[in-house]
This record gives sequence, structure tokens and C-alpha cells, in this order.
Amino acid sequence: MATLPAIGLGTVFTLISFAPFLPAWMKRPEGPHTTVWIGAGTLHLDDTSDKTATADARKKASFGGSEPNLSLFTNAGTRIGTYHSSGVIGEEKTQELHVKHWDEKGGLPAASYISVSAGGWDAICINQVSVLDPTGAEGAGDFRFVPGEMAKECNQWGKDYPWYPSDKEMEIKTDDRPEPYHEHPACLMIDKEKKGAPASVPYQGFTVRLQDFSKANTHFKEWEGDLRHMCDSEARFMMYKQLSVLQCPDMFATPNTPAGALLPLKTTPMCHPDVHHPDLNDPKCQTDKPNPDECPYSLSMLNSKTGINPNSGWRRDSNRKQEAREAAAAMRKRTPFHEMLVKSSIEEHSAVEVCGDLATVGPHFYSTQEQMFCETDTHTLYPSCEKDEAVDCFDPTTDRLTFANGTTIQERDGEVGYRSVKNWSPRPGRRRLIRRSRR
Repeated sequence: MATLPAIGLGTVFTLISFAPFLPAWMKRPEGPHTTVWIGAGTLHLDDTSDKTATADARKKASFGGSEPNLSLFTNAGTRIGTYHSSGVIGEEKTQELHVKHWDEKGGLPAASYISVSAGGWDAICINQVSVLDPTGAEGAGDFRFVPGEMAKECNQWGKDYPWYPSDKEMEIKTDDRPEPYHEHPACLMIDKEKKGAPASVPYQGFTVRLQDFSKANTHFKEWEGDLRHMCDSEARFMMYKQLSVLQCPDMFATPNTPAGALLPLKTTPMCHPDVHHPDLNDPKCQTDKPNPDECPYSLSMLNSKTGINPNSGWRRDSNRKQEAREAAAAMRKRTPFHEMLVKSSIEEHSAVEVCGDLATVGPHFYSTQEQMFCETDTHTLYPSCEKDEAVDCFDPTTDRLTFANGTTIQERDGEVGYRSVKNWSPRPGRRRLIRRSRR
């Protein structure tokens, strides 16, 4: 993969195929752990999210979202290790997380599958995941994928994965150019129900087969001809409405799937508990003595079922009551998406695209380049009032959606205006990998 024309891909998979080109600052880990870098998009703004807020207030506001839980597996289904959410990922940050290997002697091969699940009280929208394994030669065991872009493509094939544009940059350093490219891949949102508050989206997490998102991957051209090779191959990329850090993903029955294999590809769980047994998420199954008939794969039974010590695979908080109080307080002050507005001049962003996919979730969205506004809660598209002969239109100077009868969206909904407005713009001097034509 040297240059763009050499790949032969359309813009659909250009970004997905170039994502594995990791920047030089991502260093290979040393010791019995795998480094996972998580890039967070900007969502779930609240009353302290304005730029004038103090650093401490912005940190408490969880501007990016809670760290996800992570699990790594081999092709045979052996658990390599887990990471349990212990904090937040800040606004536009790429967080370095360390998955400690359970085999501290380093006897396990590089990870083949990763599970990413909601780990805290705040939803998170993830726009990039990079995995660097300590084993092998330089480049072996290094993977990166862009889940939001993958979701956008899979939604064209009947999925309903919740994505949204992101202002978080991703640096791509290709082998044949000294200067890196910078792109703004979409982000994929995951969340879980909190006590007294529903989840923002119906999906708790996703699983990915890492080998399909490395520089050495040979399947990209095949995927371009048939998107189902990524979107209908559940072992390759799949979102789950219930996903725990201990559940095993579906895996390919044959680790090295030949190119051109007929769909659907055969998958099977290689370990237990697997993604088809969601009872790990049931509170009654997280007690010390659950009913074995109702909870055949509960935490306290993992030792007898799989030989795994439950305490090594599940973090038991010492101060759950305090955490619950903080979560409840944060939920009470959270601003609903329809009271937020994002105005973007970033070339990759399109209000037409946001409104055209009914699965998108997030604040109302205005593209300055398109001069189009998307009311995301109804997925209705409006032109800018700056366009000629616009009747129902959005005025970017006053941030008002005005209808033909003279009322505004706020007056229609009984509100006073947007409580949070974000202006996204590209950083000057950045080189783009993909040039997009305006619709």
C-alpha cells in the first residue's frame, strides 16, 4: 500500500484501508501487556462544557466519555487479558490504555480479536482504536481501525449502528511520504443503562477481528466489491446490544479465511461465556450466589466453568455508592442532544450524510460548506437561510431554524435556544488523504 491510486479503492474504503498506518509516536509496549489507544469524539456535552470552564470542571464533565472496557483474545479463544474502565477520556484526546496479560511470562501469541464495551456511567463515541502488541517484529501485531467509518458503511447494508461526525483528528503516516495525513473519521457511540437513566444508544459495545485491519491485510480490494465481507461477517466487525468484558466474541471457524470465500462465513464462539449468553449483564447474576438455572455463566461460576478467577476478570469497585452518586448527578445535568448544536467547516463532514442515515445519534448538525442543517432527532434536512428562495431554513448567524410561518424550532418545542453550541474547524496546514466533492 504505497499510494492512493495503487490501492484501487474508492473513497468508501480509502480511509479504512489507510488507518493501519500508525504514526511514529505510537510506541511498541514492553513487558506482558498490549497497548490500546482509544480516540474519543466530542459528544455528551453538558452545562460545564463551554471553552471558558475550568480544566477541573471540564474533566468532571467527562467531555469525551468514560473509558471502555477491553478484552483481547487469540484465534483459539484464549483470553489474553482485560482492561477495566477506571476514568474518562477527555475532549479530543487519544488515551493510552494497557491491557495486562494474564500470562505474565509472555507465552501467548499476539491478539487476534478485541472486544470494546461500555465501561462507565458516561457514553463514549470512539473514532479510532489502535492496538500495539509487544510480540513479533516491527509492524507485527500492530492494528488500527476506525469504527465510526466502518459503521457508516455497514448501515448501508441494513445495520443500525449509531455514529456521528467527530472533530478528533487521526494522523496517518504512510511509507512513501514524509509528511503525515490528517483525517477526521466519524465516531461510533457505545453506552449502557445506568440506574435511573436509560442508555443513549441501544449498543453496549463491539468486537473486531484485528488481522483484518493491519497494513498486511489482503482483503480490502475484495471488500470494495462486496461490503458484506466486512458487514455481514460477524466475526470481523459486529456491535452487540449486550456485551460484557468477559464475553467471548464470535470467531471464524477457520482462522485464515481464504479470499473469495462464499458468504456467510462460518463463525463460532471459541470460549465461554460468549456473546450469545448476555446474562452477565443481569444484576441478579452479579451477586455472590446467583441462581445457577438463571445464570449459567455468571461471574461467580466462571471459575468452575472456564477455570478463570472471577476477580481477575471483573473489577469490584470499593466505593460503588460514591460512584453511583456521581453518575446520578452527572446524568441530571446532562444536556439532551436536541438542545445542542454543532457547526462544522471540516471538509469531511456532511449534514446531508448525517440526516441520510437514520442511525446517527448526536446534536443537531450544520455544515458550513454545504450550507445545510440536519435536525438529528427527526433526521430532517433544511437549507441555510443564506441560500436563495429558502423558506424553512436555518440561520447560522442566529443559530435559529425558522419556518415559513415565522416560528423557530425552539418556539415550536417550547425551548429558549441551544444550551450548547460547538464550532468545529480544521487545523490550518493539514494535508488530507481524501478530497471530497460537495454534494
